[in-house]
Amino acid sequence: MAEKLNGTLVRLEVESVTPGTWLLVSEETSQTERLNVDKIDVTSKDNGGWREEIPGLKSGENTFEVLVDRATSAGKINYSALRAMLLSREIKNWRIRIDATQDIGVTFKGFLTSCETTAEMENAYRASLGLSITTQPVEGNLTA
Repeated sequence: MAEKLNGTLVRLEVESVTPGTWLLVSEETSQTERLNVDKIDVTSKDNGGWREEIPGLKSGENTFEVLVDRATSAGKINYSALRAMLLSREIKNWRIRIDATQDIGVTFKGFLTSCETTAEMENAYRASLGLSITTQPVEGNLTA
């Protein structure tokens, strides 16, 4: 049976202007990670009419569905700050804490590529965040 993630324990965090201090973006309701490798065409006359390709540069993007706060509170980043980060095109340190009770997860550098909000009346404020990965993600202990 496949391992299930407890959505109440998974956290998206961004490093604040104070190095080593992490701000909680919010609780995730879903996440999609997309990793890609470009193809480089190296076809020549010697390939017998077959296209020949080799792997090129790697890239990646994460898409998150999250619950966000509009108000400012200690230890969290609110939607206005996320929106400002998107518009300023800042590259930041990010981490996805897989289990809030343990220091395990994934860290990487990246920048926001999209912010889309949904405000249904009488429900939590939701956002879809697109995050471009600019360094190789590192999985493991977050305090190491």
